[in-house]
Amino acid sequence: MEQAFVAMDTDGSGEIDYSEFLAAIMDSQLMERRDLLWAAFQDFDRSNVGSISQENLRLVLEGEALQGLFPKKDEGFVDSVLANVEESGGELSFEEFVELLQLD
Repeated sequence: MEQAFVAMDTDGSGEIDYSEFLAAIMDSQLMERRDLLWAAFQDFDRSNVGSISQENLRLVLEGEALQGLFPKKDEGFVDSVLANVEESGGELSFEEFVELLQLD
């Protein structure tokens, strides 16, 4: 997961801003690599139940591993992602996770 975040930091600032995040996700090569998406999904699925809950999503996005990657100007990013999860019934399946990444 760390390698993916380093690759997303295209301006080398040490932070991933919203536009870098979306650009990386929309990259067709990344989208074709379902194995990378599956690995990311499993990291978010902290309960290992095959879906990502809002709480697990918040734990990962606000966790120590990603600390400082999202600049202060994008503080609403986590809330925006969580709102998308709530629209999906509060949990995301793998396919919903992939769709969410494709639609943003």
